[in-house]
Parts: sequence; structure tokens; C-alpha cells
Amino acid sequence: MNMVLAIIEQAALFLPLMLGAYLSIALMKVPDLSLESAFTFGAILSAKCMPLVQGLPQVFGIPCVVLAAFVGGALVGCVSSFLTQKMGFAHLLSSIVTIGIFYGVNQIVLGTSNLSMSAYNNPLAFSYLGHFPELPTFLLISALLFALLMALLKTPLGYCFALYGENPYFFKNHKISTAFVFSACIIMSNGLVGIAGCFFAQANGFVDVTMGLGIPLLAILGLLLGKFVLSKKRLAITVVGILFYFVIQQFLLKLGFNLKFFPMIQGCLILLILAIGPRSEQSKFNHLGV
Repeated sequence: MNMVLAIIEQAALFLPLMLGAYLSIALMKVPDLSLESAFTFGAILSAKCMPLVQGLPQVFGIPCVVLAAFVGGALVGCVSSFLTQKMGFAHLLSSIVTIGIFYGVNQIVLGTSNLSMSAYNNPLAFSYLGHFPELPTFLLISALLFALLMALLKTPLGYCFALYGENPYFFKNHKISTAFVFSACIIMSNGLVGIAGCFFAQANGFVDVTMGLGIPLLAILGLLLGKFVLSKKRLAITVVGILFYFVIQQFLLKLGFNLKFFPMIQGCLILLILAIGPRSEQSKFNHLGV
């Protein structure tokens, strides 16, 4: 039972990351490596917000911390989308430049390479829940974000995100602002990833400037796993994918596998899924832009 609860908690923790990656990588089909910086900067701003919410009821503290994390991720999205749309860089290059910029910004804002939050009460935790104090908060917020994103994707703006992934030149030909559609999606995507960074920092009790390393790889593998299981259920692949990801991780832990080698396993799993999948244009992995 503890293993099941651990998988559910970790899946709920990283679901905002999967939702953000779904927008940029799966729907818009852009190589958004800046997810790494969004994850870290969202965690940093949420940590900086901690002293301000001490003593407040959780009903106020939780939204403040989560909103700060969303703003942190969204700022990363603003920079990367500006470099792409206004400076004319390819988004892959924009993402790499953004990572470099925010590595310095993270150091400046945090004031150190890592920061412990043990001196503060975790606003996301309920102490009476034993080993899984943040589980209800993670589940509630992740479910709310999932519902909001599902509603968004049924709006004209949501359809525009999908249209961009199929044909980026559609908007230019119809005199619609391509920059607005692209920037709105990247900013939302990175903002959601910032919330996942907040969850991760609060669950572990510290923030580190390198905590975002490997986040894009995790997101891609989660999307591929979800797509491998559910070929037609679009947004649902985020939930199924992240659940399968942590089932695999827990299984390897039970076998005594050292998790410091897990990125190697991630890379091998991505190659395996792509290798055994169909290679035609109608491939069910085509929607991931990989």
C-alpha cells in the first residue's frame, strides 16, 4: 500500500510538468528544453514566498505559493518565446539560451546554490497524514489543473495550439498573430512546469539550482509511455504516462537498481518505444513531435 501511495503522490507531483510538456512538446510540437529552467525558477520563487505565508491559514498559503511558482515558470516562458518570436531564433536555440540565462538568474535570486526550507512550515503539507502529508494537496491542485487545461483546449485558443502543431504557417496566411498563439502556449506550458518545481521543492524541503536537470527527458518519456498505452485519448496520456513512469521506477528500486543510473534507463526506454512503434506518417507517436 505504501508503494501504491508513493506512486500516486509522485505522479500527482509531476502531473503539472506533464501538462505543461503536453502543451509545448505534444500539441505545439516544439523542442522546449526551457522546461528545465521553468521547473527550477518556479521552485525558487515558491521558496522565496515561504516567509510571507508563515502564520497564514493554508487556504491562503497554498494559492500564494503555487501562484508564485506559476509566475516563475511563466517568466521563463516569456524569455524563451520572446527570443523565438521577436529575435527570430529557432526555439531550440532559444531554449538553450534561456537555460544559460536563468542559471545565472537562479543563483542571483536564490543567493546560493541550494537553500533548505526546513525553517518554515510547509503550507502544502497536512502533518496528520503521516508519510504522505502533501498527497491531498498534490492531488487536488493537479486535478484542478487537468480540468482547467481540458476546458482550455476546447476553446478557440486551445484549437489554435493544436493548429500550430499541424501547420505553423496557418495563422500567417489568415492574418492571425502567430506570435500571440506561440507565446501564450509557451508561457502557460512553462508556468505549469513551475508548479511542478514548487511541488518537488516542498516535498523534499530544499531548492537547488541544478534540480531541473533531466526534466525534459522525464517529460518526453512520460508522454511517450502515455501515448504507447493510449493512442487516441489526448490529454489523458499525461496521467497514464506519469503513472507508468513511476511504476517502472519503483519496480527498478525493488530490484535494487541504483537510481543515479535512471537517466540512462530513460534514454533507453525512449529509444525502445520509438523503435517498436510504427514509422509511418500516421504513427501514434507523430503527435509528440519527436
